[in-house]
Amino acid sequence: MIRKLHKFFRLKFRRKKWKFVLRLFRDVFQYKTAEQDLNILQRIALRRFAYAKSGFRLLEIQSQLELQTPICALTEGARYSVKEPRRLGCNSHERCGTFPPIMANLFKGVVVSGYSSSFLKDNSLFVPEYYVANPQALVNDGNMLFWQSESGKGLIHQYEIYPKKTGIMAFGTGVENWYHWLIEVLPTVYSARNLPCEYNTYPFVVPEEVFNIPQFKESFDLVRGTRDVEFLKRDLYRFENLIAVDKLTREPMNLRSGVWPRAEDYAFDCAALKEYRSYILSKLYIEREDVNRKLFLARGNSRRSYNQEELLAIAESHGFEAVYPERLSFREQVQLFSTAKYIVGPSGAAFANTLFCSRGTRLLTWVLSEYSGFCSFTNIATAVGADLRYIFVDSGTSLQSTSGAYSAQYNVPVAEFEAGLAAMLLASSDW
Repeated sequence: MIRKLHKFFRLKFRRKKWKFVLRLFRDVFQYKTAEQDLNILQRIALRRFAYAKSGFRLLEIQSQLELQTPICALTEGARYSVKEPRRLGCNSHERCGTFPPIMANLFKGVVVSGYSSSFLKDNSLFVPEYYVANPQALVNDGNMLFWQSESGKGLIHQYEIYPKKTGIMAFGTGVENWYHWLIEVLPTVYSARNLPCEYNTYPFVVPEEVFNIPQFKESFDLVRGTRDVEFLKRDLYRFENLIAVDKLTREPMNLRSGVWPRAEDYAFDCAALKEYRSYILSKLYIEREDVNRKLFLARGNSRRSYNQEELLAIAESHGFEAVYPERLSFREQVQLFSTAKYIVGPSGAAFANTLFCSRGTRLLTWVLSEYSGFCSFTNIATAVGADLRYIFVDSGTSLQSTSGAYSAQYNVPVAEFEAGLAAMLLASSDW
């Protein structure tokens, strides 16, 4: 009896220990972006626990280009114009280029997580080429890839692996975020309709938790066609054959400490983005005859809290109505943005719905000063012909990285907001 109890507590301690280590690595390393950010205890933990038995390993980072076999080009490529966030009353820096054709690529024998954009194979870590060509950019996900060192290694957590035969990738880092889902993941599902017929039996592979969110499922069902779907839990899976379709955008998921977004970090396929948008609008039968609503995109959570009630009262006095996009169905969100003439609100995932705005819609948002080169939403506005302007704010605390800025609190100067709102509502085209 005593021996059985001893074995029970020993196994329980071992499980608790690895749960603690997992939590330690997730909380401590995920947002540490450079070696100098690690203190002595963290460095000791890295040496002590980063070995196969713990499930944690430091692996060499390589480009996914080394694994992929091109199947076909799904678009011809297109010219684009990246514009930095435009301050009220100012022009913005613009950079033009040509986006390469969207490709479908085949990967064999790779291990994946439904919440990661990285692959494992032959004791190496393979990340999208963008993050090899841009070493200041990070794609760590906190589920499989926890940390990327400056020396070209990745701290990964490898646990039980389940076999899968075939699939088309409809997942990646940030898949649970509405912006990354709507602008990065879902367009690859739409593009996959043009795959050669020999891949018709390949199912879409989607994280189960994401599919259980009503707006995500609704949007997915709208563009998936008749292809089957398979779901991934928070486990690892080895695919005999996995197809990955290129994204319509190129931009960093995160950046190393002290590095902030620049226009040079961004590119997008404007033509493909507009085609994807048109398909959704046509499938939903959205009518846009009456484009005159004034919307204030309110937040129902405390992340990046700001003086919302104060600004909302001012906006309401000008005829704006508070809306909470996350509480609406996908169709309701599309309808809402497509019939709005004026939209104001804090920069965040809800602004991905700018994709459905009508030409000439005016949008006013605010973002931390460190994000003066953040072009995600301005690219979408450029594609659809909307007019997006920015107010830049300061958090009042010293921000070291993009991950820290994700939850930073701030206040928007009331006088600047009132001036921006007044300029927005003027008939003048130069506001």
